[in-house]
Amino acid sequence: MPDGKETEPPWGPLYGMSREELIVLRKTLTELLDKGFIRAISSPASAPVLFVRKPGGGLRFCIDYRGLNAITKKDRYPLPLIEEALRSLSKAKWLTKLDVIAAFHKIRVEEGDEWKTAFRTRYGLYEWLVTPFGLTGAPATFSALGYINHTLRDFLDEFCSAYIDDILDLFERLISTKCDFEAKSVKYLGFIVEAGKGIRVNPEKVQAIQQWQRPRSVKGVRSFVGFANYYRQFIPKFSNIAAPLTALTKKDVVFTWSKECDKAFEDLKALLTSAPVLAQWDPDIG
Repeated sequence: MPDGKETEPPWGPLYGMSREELIVLRKTLTELLDKGFIRAISSPASAPVLFVRKPGGGLRFCIDYRGLNAITKKDRYPLPLIEEALRSLSKAKWLTKLDVIAAFHKIRVEEGDEWKTAFRTRYGLYEWLVTPFGLTGAPATFSALGYINHTLRDFLDEFCSAYIDDILDLFERLISTKCDFEAKSVKYLGFIVEAGKGIRVNPEKVQAIQQWQRPRSVKGVRSFVGFANYYRQFIPKFSNIAAPLTALTKKDVVFTWSKECDKAFEDLKALLTSAPVLAQWDPDIG
């Protein structure tokens, strides 16, 4: 994190909240205080908090750390390649998915730096003693400290695939009397992985694509193209189809939504919502 000397500590105003959100906020703060994850303080920094509706219902507590992230030196520790993580699933017949609960909270914030993580709420100002979600360097720090890679070092890419705090065990052979794992299909990294078949786009993502409104700004175009690019392996000639949209994101280009842009947008949506199951590459076949 920045040392606080180069620029004024980032801060943001309180975001308005509904009664439901305020109730959840109080409960969340109480739980974090009881666990010793946060403490009340006075700090020149203060990021605003907000809630995001979870797909399955309920509210997710979030902190808007964009101001802090903008002045934070980036940690270039390499994160796993998603393509490699998915490729390692080619011969799996059974799957077990594990997700480390609140993984970043396993890491203590360096003493003296806690004030930089301060966030403001209607009920006061608090700082983190453990690493919160939302910091730009958190994934790299978690990976660099080796919590997952060190623990699974002897098993990675043999029968286990890991991406930060998501772990997928792959079983080509099973001793049924000793295992209860019978998953044939799991959600992993935004995909549905089907053992022995391949991968497909998560239906929840398909729904998001179907409801995506036509972009009205360069930022909106970048958001859509970035989302679509993540699933480009399902779309033949993706670059050619997306070209009119990509052109809008170039520097000094005036935003003008043309018929070509509209066609590219609708074509990508159609292709993504009808994307097939892709068989995984088998290294023994080539």
